[in-house]
Amino acid sequence: MDEEEKSKPRSRKKKPSVIGKKIRIGAAVVAGVCVAAATAGCLYYTVEGRQYRTVFFPNTVVNGLDVSGKTVSEAEEIVATNADMYVLTVVGRGGVEEKITGEEIGMHHVFDESLDRYLASQDPMDWWGHRSTTTTYQVSTTLEADEELLKERIDKLVFLDDAQAVEPKDAYLSDYIEGEGYQVIPEEEGTVLDKAKVKELVLDAVHNLDTYLNLEDFDVYRKAGVTSDDSTLNETADKLNSYLAVTVTYQFGDQTEVLDKDTITDWITLEDDGTIVLDHEQAAAYVKSLADRYDTYGKPKTIQVTGGDEPVTITGGAYGWQIDQEKETAALCALIEAGESQVREPEYTYEARSHGENDYGDTYVEVNLTAQHLYFYKDGEMVLESDFVSGKPVRGRETPTGVYSIMYKQKDRILRGERRADGSYQYSSHVNYWMPFVGGVGLHDASWRGAFGGKIYVTNGSHGCVNMPVSAAKNLYELISPGDPVLVFTTDGTGTSEYPSASNSSSSSTNTATQPAQPEETQPAAETQAAEETQPVPETEAVPETQPATGPLAGRQPTPEETQPIPAETQPIPAETQPAPAETQPSAEPDAPNPGAE
Repeated sequence: MDEEEKSKPRSRKKKPSVIGKKIRIGAAVVAGVCVAAATAGCLYYTVEGRQYRTVFFPNTVVNGLDVSGKTVSEAEEIVATNADMYVLTVVGRGGVEEKITGEEIGMHHVFDESLDRYLASQDPMDWWGHRSTTTTYQVSTTLEADEELLKERIDKLVFLDDAQAVEPKDAYLSDYIEGEGYQVIPEEEGTVLDKAKVKELVLDAVHNLDTYLNLEDFDVYRKAGVTSDDSTLNETADKLNSYLAVTVTYQFGDQTEVLDKDTITDWITLEDDGTIVLDHEQAAAYVKSLADRYDTYGKPKTIQVTGGDEPVTITGGAYGWQIDQEKETAALCALIEAGESQVREPEYTYEARSHGENDYGDTYVEVNLTAQHLYFYKDGEMVLESDFVSGKPVRGRETPTGVYSIMYKQKDRILRGERRADGSYQYSSHVNYWMPFVGGVGLHDASWRGAFGGKIYVTNGSHGCVNMPVSAAKNLYELISPGDPVLVFTTDGTGTSEYPSASNSSSSSTNTATQPAQPEETQPAAETQAAEETQPVPETEAVPETQPATGPLAGRQPTPEETQPIPAETQPIPAETQPAPAETQPSAEPDAPNPGAE
């Protein structure tokens, strides 16, 4: 190319290129394809997303269950698939149990509107992002039973079957149990239920989807009217057992009788109202049995007569132990009712000096009517002896045999006979020492007598009293005490020569007051009469001295036997109808209650 041509400017317009055209055409095609693809993708995405208006996104979990692509109703069905698996176990008293299944009662789920809200909250166009992301929901759902089926099933519960229900039993007191006494027997609970409460409990359990219901945990069983913790019942048991805890030990010398629960239980009755009744009649029968075995009052006594070979049995009299059955029964019942044990002697009407074979003990007066001789033993030692003159052995004047006791003692006593119509006494004699032992009969001095012992009593005996020499009566008065026994007996004619005298006895000579017996025939009746006529008689009766409060019968009142009229065969004959023998001095009698026998 020449330089002229080179210097000319070049034109910028180029001619179209074939390749360029192809490129532009290809790009257009690609763009169109892309647009078409994009349009198709958008169309697919949109179409695909539309379904999530009615179904849940992928990877959606409700209550732990996958509901992806499921409608609300389908999701509810998935969640509710375990409804018929529900079981309620009902346990009753004694471990009895029964099951109610979901199938029996038409159990089904009831959902709230949560799933509808969750679905409505989904943006269908966001579905793509949920392909790799899990969305979890927790919805509230309840199981509900068909109410009619549920009620029908409850009515069929075995617990509500009246035929099988057991009524409760009240607590009560047992009968006496050997070695244990009375016990409170606990109540029996029974199985009768409050049906209305049970139905309500079962309904609540099902509604709450509880799987276990123990009826014992609720106050649904009918209770016993009286339970083992009843205060009245327990107090009664304690009272009964306090009765049975009593032991009363009776002492009769070296013998004992024990009353305990084995006997007392038979005396106790429990009334329907709970009142305890102690049978006083049975208690009285028990006391009577004691009296039958241990009373000695008025029963025969045996004595080894001083100087005699064989013992003598003395019947009659008014001495010995006698239980006051009425008082002792009352005292015994009071002890039992107070629950008080005791070692005791019973209440006595009359008491003796000792228990055992010879209740008169070892201090007593031995009055031998056959020998007309007496002995006084003190603590087992003979301390005094004396002859005497007893009652004349005719009707109404005999000295009564038997065992008695000194009622009291008195100095300067006037013994008077019966009062005459003019107010004067049939006779009146003064004695220095008066010691009565039964009624108006006693031991006393007889200063008008010149002799004692022998057979004087046969023709010149007293009116029943034991006449003693003054010195002997004085000594005896100082030694003897009220209550000391006096044993009066005969020995079928034993003479005085068989008895020891004061000089060879073991007693002290200072306490021996025996005067030598003078034969009755050597004492003229006139002398006796003179002694009586010259005997000074005080105008008024002396006041009795104070009675010593010693001895079991000290100061006692005359016994009923002593105050009763003397039987006809022993009743003194009134002076008006019984003339006194000329040789016999006038009788001296004690002033009331009974005429004395001098």
